[in-house]
Amino acid sequence: MMTIDRMICLAACLLLVAGLIALDLEAFAFTARQIALRHRLRAAKRPAPADPLRDYLENAASSAFGRDVSGNAVIAVIGAVFTAVFLISARSFNISSSAFMALMAASMPVLALAVKTESSRNRAGAEGISLVTELYRSYVMKDRNIFEALETVSGNRKGHPICSAQLHRLVLRLRGTGSQDEIDRSCRRFAFSVGTLWARMLASCIRTAAVRGTDVSEGLTDLIEQLKSAKRRSEERRRLNSETVRVTLFLVPLLYFGSMFTGIFYLEVSPAALLKNQFLTPEGLLLFSVCAFLFLINLIIITVMGNTRLDY
Repeated sequence: MMTIDRMICLAACLLLVAGLIALDLEAFAFTARQIALRHRLRAAKRPAPADPLRDYLENAASSAFGRDVSGNAVIAVIGAVFTAVFLISARSFNISSSAFMALMAASMPVLALAVKTESSRNRAGAEGISLVTELYRSYVMKDRNIFEALETVSGNRKGHPICSAQLHRLVLRLRGTGSQDEIDRSCRRFAFSVGTLWARMLASCIRTAAVRGTDVSEGLTDLIEQLKSAKRRSEERRRLNSETVRVTLFLVPLLYFGSMFTGIFYLEVSPAALLKNQFLTPEGLLLFSVCAFLFLINLIIITVMGNTRLDY
């Protein structure tokens, strides 16, 4: 038993330290700056190390919540959920079962973030024609000035509210930096938030015009024609697809609450005893965790199957 307690304390301490570092507290940031100053010339020659997981979480969170969110903050939240569930589960389960339940609980914020991002992408994908058409019109009227064209389009959200919001954030980043690497990163984040091929092509046009000042009007007109053709194909697919699969979104919670209603009013189980057996016993808590995890998996499958994103 002492070994288990020590392992729990060690895991909690490690996750606490990792969370403090991830949150960029001032003390850690000051120490990091002191270390970086000693090797600033050597560090300037090395490219920044890639962190795909952190980049994905940062892009997904920023896309889902409509504002810049640090990937470190998302990792800290996931670590806090893992630690809390692990410490609570360790009182009733062994180490392996507690770790399994903690992993399931920690994956739920990521799954929920993926569902929200995918839903936002589906809505943003349908705004392609109106967005690119208005951007092309503004680009020509502003004498091929991509910055003024982006500001004009981002200020008018009629017909493309999601993409305009993403463009507004892109304009703020482009105006606040002159670094080509930062411009590339901002354009990639915009393309990620929409998640379509036309968004990547549009981001490439914006990057080329912003960095090199090249006229990209021909690329925009070609993109408009491609989107018109893709819209015709998308409408044909939409008529063939059935939307009845979304009944699952309401059926699963209804069945769960219906079973609780049956237990209280027909099996004469008191609400306190029912909640205690569900959440304060190892079997009930494990069953609820597995059901919630499978329900989120089901949501992801439904979102993917119902994907009507406009693309070519």
